[in-house]
Amino acid sequence: MPYPNPASNHLNLDIQLFNAPQGIITIFDVNGRMMHQYTITNKGKNIIQQQIAINDYAEGLYFVQLKTEKGSIVKKITVIK
Repeated sequence: MPYPNPASNHLNLDIQLFNAPQGIITIFDVNGRMMHQYTITNKGKNIIQQQIAINDYAEGLYFVQLKTEKGSIVKKITVIK
């Protein structure tokens, strides 16, 4: 789940990979343009914490996608300045 939401400087993600070996986090803007992509690896932790700098993003709506071999999930975030 991404937090804080709305966010301005950084975004925190608490990620559960549910026994998947790795996951890919992708952030898209409202037009579908990929802003950033990160690969995370399951190192035996139940929850992986990731912090993403978003201070260079324009204000608006974005989508955070987590994709693993087991499926994908998308969450909406709002960037404010």
